[in-house]
Amino acid sequence: MSFGEVGRPLYTPSVFCFAVCGKPVCHQKPLAILNCPSGEVEIRLLGTRPKNFKIAYFDEYEEVKVKEYSGKSRCTRYIIPEDTRYAIEVILKSGFHLGDCEGVRIKIYDKATDNFIGQKKITRGPGEYLAIDKTILIETVSGGIAAGSWIQGAQLSFKSLTMDESLDKETNVVGVSVERLGGLQIRVAKCSKKEATTVSRKEFERQLARYEGRQVIGQAQKIDETSYNKDGITHAIGLSGGIVGKKIETPTQMQFLRQETDKLCFDFICRSAEFLENNSFMKSPLPLELQPWDHLTPDQRDTALRTLEAHKKEHIFEQKIAKSGELQTKEEAPNPTTRPRNKRQAKIAFLALQSLSPETKVLPSTLEHIAVDANQIVRTSTPNPERNVIIVLDDSPPRTHQRDPRTRSPSTQAGTQAEPIDLDTFVSKSGSSSSGILVRFKPEVNYQSESKRLKLSPPANDYAGHFSKFRETRLAAIATLYREAEELKASIEEMEETKE
Repeated sequence: MSFGEVGRPLYTPSVFCFAVCGKPVCHQKPLAILNCPSGEVEIRLLGTRPKNFKIAYFDEYEEVKVKEYSGKSRCTRYIIPEDTRYAIEVILKSGFHLGDCEGVRIKIYDKATDNFIGQKKITRGPGEYLAIDKTILIETVSGGIAAGSWIQGAQLSFKSLTMDESLDKETNVVGVSVERLGGLQIRVAKCSKKEATTVSRKEFERQLARYEGRQVIGQAQKIDETSYNKDGITHAIGLSGGIVGKKIETPTQMQFLRQETDKLCFDFICRSAEFLENNSFMKSPLPLELQPWDHLTPDQRDTALRTLEAHKKEHIFEQKIAKSGELQTKEEAPNPTTRPRNKRQAKIAFLALQSLSPETKVLPSTLEHIAVDANQIVRTSTPNPERNVIIVLDDSPPRTHQRDPRTRSPSTQAGTQAEPIDLDTFVSKSGSSSSGILVRFKPEVNYQSESKRLKLSPPANDYAGHFSKFRETRLAAIATLYREAEELKASIEEMEETKE
């Protein structure tokens, strides 16, 4: 296969997949891209559907955790396998530097046995750089092993495992690792022409041990129940079809080998959907704020840091709202919009925010200032006290004439008792609006049960003095409530500005 040919690309996958109803549905492509000195390489797994033979990408998942920087030459993705055949799509990005290499070699290994499954070699074309992305679809491989013989043209497949209660963290095949079962490793590297090389003694012994192991190690078919259910190991890597070729030769120290450069490694682990859901895996690609700091470009770092700071800012605002009146000043809580001064401070702030849970996203030093007591947040709503309703019945005969107001006695006038206003009868209610609602309840009215008429108190000669005190007390109470309402309004406006 050559990627230097002129004409239509070898394989151009459609961005759309067809659902059961037959309508095209846009499929999001998960990205597994690695960088090497020569350029970028992307790999995806595709499964063929027997009914309509449409290509569908496997969804890829990543573990959500704070990962240490381990370089950009290796990545691990998790997939949910099915009983189906699959293919490997390799994309060499535009600008990939070929140099003087003979081509690109793709090797496939089974992680459980560390055995070589197959390979595909792509010879180079003219030119040192790729002008556009080049896509290579690997549907069959050569180099597979079965019963001590090479297999040509075999297809990659996922095979179901059967539970066996008699096994304890083992498989039915000796030498097959349970923890690494269901793992596929793809290695990509530029290769040179074959040259006669004498391998070291240590490398020769390793190849000889692997050769002898190939004669006895087969494909696992059964697995213990714990690994199947708890660890989510339900499938193994295998080959389907193919033509049996020549027997495997015993390795020697003198071999014809190719020099490989710019090596990249892609690991695809097969696990059940329940396992991925219970162990906090997310569909790839992860958001920038969940990726390692050293894997991000300068622009991506700035975007991720701003996102984490926005989470922190929203959480501080929610805690301020929960306090319901116990608003903080600027000195009590740090300004969430403060930017780090240099790159080192930016990395420290990013790692500190990323290490917290998604529900918090607040620095530990900030939590000490804005901690909220649960007893203060929960408020039982009490109904307003009902006003006293009194019905006055008057069974006296109707009056025949109207009395002169000048001769009317103050003691017989109907009215309310003049008394000072208690500040406790004022209730301040603050809602979502910026202005408060002030409510004052009327004092009770004293009545005379014998005559069923209202009785005035105090006497008329002291009425002016009491009225003056009443007015002064009322004005003082109104001034106090107005001042408190303005302070509450200013606090709410400050809180809204902080959120913006």
